[in-house]
Amino acid sequence: MRRLMLVLGLLLLVGAVAAFAARRASPARSQEHPVRPADAKPTAPTLRPLRPAEFRLPRARPADHLGADLHDGDPAVRHNALWQQMREDTREAGLAILEALRDPAPQVSEAAALGAGHALQAGTVTAAEVVALVRLPDLPTKTHLLLLSSLGSVQSAEGTQLLLELARSGTAQERSGAVLSLGNQGVALAAPALVAALADEDDMVWHMAHDQLLRLGQGRDFGRDQDKWRAWLEAQGVAMSARPKSGSH
Repeated sequence: MRRLMLVLGLLLLVGAVAAFAARRASPARSQEHPVRPADAKPTAPTLRPLRPAEFRLPRARPADHLGADLHDGDPAVRHNALWQQMREDTREAGLAILEALRDPAPQVSEAAALGAGHALQAGTVTAAEVVALVRLPDLPTKTHLLLLSSLGSVQSAEGTQLLLELARSGTAQERSGAVLSLGNQGVALAAPALVAALADEDDMVWHMAHDQLLRLGQGRDFGRDQDKWRAWLEAQGVAMSARPKSGSH
């Protein structure tokens, strides 16, 4: 009896070894049809990650589709449509940006004021058009100042004339913004106004003027001494005969 049991045990062992060897010899088949216990829960299929090229938004929606969004009742929708318009260097997009300056929602009008600078650089709006909007009396203060900064980002005769005017006689915020923007209009036009602004009674204005002059000074700092700044600038060939009056209020 013991001998019979020993033989049966050996047969079972040999069968198990043979089955194991067979599975090792064909791994692909074993993985292709895995054996799942009857009570095992089904697993969700594994999703292949999307490559960047497979999931991306279009560059911009056509302008005619954006028209409705630009006049949507939700400011967030108008704001999003405006940013998409800024990606289109067309005359229609430039006009849409200028129109959005009158939007009652600050987030939209302020974005439009920033977009006006891009439109100016792209040539889709003119400096004269932006100047006319800067002069509007009912623009919100922040939108007005952002638009003034955008105007100063591009050199133009109309923009320079308005900046010089506001540097002399605008409000304190306008004088400060104009002085800051004059630095982009060229030394010959900006220097006399910057030196004059050193005498402004508003700390923000004369500090802005001083900072702009430091950019020109090549390491020199004459503080608020207008005579020293004029003498040095004239020695560099800058005509300082036109001395705009300081804008003090």
